[in-house]
Amino acid sequence: MTAAPAKTINEVTHERQVADLPEAERLMDAICKAMFAYRDFLADRGLIWNIDDENPCKVKRLIAEISYEGSEVCEISLIGGALDRAYGDEPVDDEGKPKPSH
Repeated sequence: MTAAPAKTINEVTHERQVADLPEAERLMDAICKAMFAYRDFLADRGLIWNIDDENPCKVKRLIAEISYEGSEVCEISLIGGALDRAYGDEPVDDEGKPKPSH
């Protein structure tokens, strides 16, 4: 295994220093709080949990991401939810329920 180039090591050091700044930690905290609030919003409207099912969780992940490829876009996705199963790459059984992942 070869060592990372010095430029990469410098970039890693800089990224860690920035991520450890109090302002960065406050912003990450705010993002997490907003994600939990959105999760609660979805759960309150029946999109996260099944009450009468052996597999109580309807989804796999709630993801927020910003893509820098092309135009800058922020997307929030409910992975494994009904929209993902109907139109995405999420495999489903004959009843429309997510198939277990291996």
